[in-house]
Amino acid sequence: MNMYLNLPLADIKMQGSSLLLWWKSHEGVLPNLAALAKKYLVIPGSSATSKCLFSLSGGIVSPSRTNIASENVSMSVFWIKNMEKLENCNKK
Repeated sequence: MNMYLNLPLADIKMQGSSLLLWWKSHEGVLPNLAALAKKYLVIPGSSATSKCLFSLSGGIVSPSRTNIASENVSMSVFWIKNMEKLENCNKK
């Protein structure tokens, strides 16, 4: 981490707008941070997951529940999507 923090800003800006190229060229020096960058800076290949979640939240927020707080919608979506996983954990 200290090596990364001590790099000159010019080195970081040199690759232009491609952060992944910058991390690829520095993965030998910063292997752990480069691995994290590859994991979190990639663009999802599909919007299927977001469409599914949007559809699910649309089922939760209905004309009769227009005042539901966004926090409650988020928690409901989380609960519905993870209920099966939670049930499996409780069985173990």
